[in-house]
Amino acid sequence: MMEREVHTARLLARRSFSGSPLDFHLEFEALDLDRFDFLPGQFLSILSERARPDGRIKQETRAYSLASPPNGNRFDLCLNRVPRTENGAGFFSNLLCDLPIGDTIAFHGPHGDFVLRQPLSDCLLLGHHTGIAPLRSMLLHLFAPDGEGRSCGKHFHLLHTTETESALLYREQFERMAGEFQNLHYLPMIEVGRPESKPEIVNGAASARLLAEIATLLAAQPAIQTAYICGLNAMVAPVRARLKELGWDRKQIVFERYD
Repeated sequence: MMEREVHTARLLARRSFSGSPLDFHLEFEALDLDRFDFLPGQFLSILSERARPDGRIKQETRAYSLASPPNGNRFDLCLNRVPRTENGAGFFSNLLCDLPIGDTIAFHGPHGDFVLRQPLSDCLLLGHHTGIAPLRSMLLHLFAPDGEGRSCGKHFHLLHTTETESALLYREQFERMAGEFQNLHYLPMIEVGRPESKPEIVNGAASARLLAEIATLLAAQPAIQTAYICGLNAMVAPVRARLKELGWDRKQIVFERYD
């Protein structure tokens, strides 16, 4: 297997969303690259060492979708803090959320084929919580101030689902963009009434309401020919199945699973 080239990036800025202690936007610059070129929607892999419970040191790798379009040697990430466990869960999210400004990370990439398909068509873009990251990368590329014509006049319907209003990451930015561009439509959707007392209801899963919303949107907008879906498999798989029930071919459905 070919050894992947590892780069170094420095943290320039970090901010939380709506004052939340769990959701963060991070901005980096690659120190050893004049340009970090990637396709909107791709991800990078961050490397670090973690001490295991038995005292041994293990190198860990975690993939994070790029939340920004190509911009010289800079890039953005967004993530939520996950509780740490002895088996290593939450290691990277806490490392990044607590990383001091000016400190560095090691990464390789870009990777992945969750990218815009050509030629462009009217699209549904669906992300749950931090699954909005690669979709933000795509939309900031398509609707950049200096990118006139990149969207080719096609309509992009962004459906962002979360369990809480504060988890609608980048909401103000998307609302502003939708106000500026007639072919960008922002559809935030807060999933309420999903109590923890019902174990069959899992955060990030596709609800009957979401599946009905998608069917209604597609009936009203028959020009939509491509769907980009990003989130946990509990959301991705039922949405893919519903689209196929509606007569969609699998080639029309582009997806990225976070688990």
